This record gives sequence, structure tokens and C-alpha cells, in this order.
Amino acid sequence: MSPSPLKPCAGSYSSEVQQALFRDTDRARWKEHPCQVCGQMVSAQLYKGKWEPDLHWRSVTYAPVKHRVPGRYGRYEPRTE
Repeated sequence: MSPSPLKPCAGSYSSEVQQALFRDTDRARWKEHPCQVCGQMVSAQLYKGKWEPDLHWRSVTYAPVKHRVPGRYGRYEPRTE
């Protein structure tokens, strides 16, 4: 049975990703992490003391998020790694 495209994924993160997010909350949440249920790369948000993937659908292919950090003179510049 294929997943319904109308319902969002009931996503969660693995325990390894949860630990990484709690260790470095400022920088780790900027990155996208794989959803344990569907495998899509999804950004994180803290909800009731637990890191949860942002709302996403399995049937949709999302473009990678370009996170911005404040640069020189308070302007926002794309983050480079």
C-alpha cells in the first residue's frame, strides 16, 4: 500500500540525530537531517522538549534549504561549509 499524498509524514528522528541536535542546538538545527520514517532530508524544530522534523510530505521532493547567517555589518549571507 503506498502512502497517501494528502497526509503529511508522521516523521521522527533517530536517537543519533536527537543526540546531535541536543549537543549543539545552535548549529545542528540549521542543517537538514534524514527523517527516520521516510528518509527525506528535513530541518528540525524543538517541540515539547524533543526535536521533531518540520512538517513534510513523502510524495514531495523539496529543494535544499539555504540557511543564512548574519555576516559583516549585520547583513545576512549564505552559510558556507
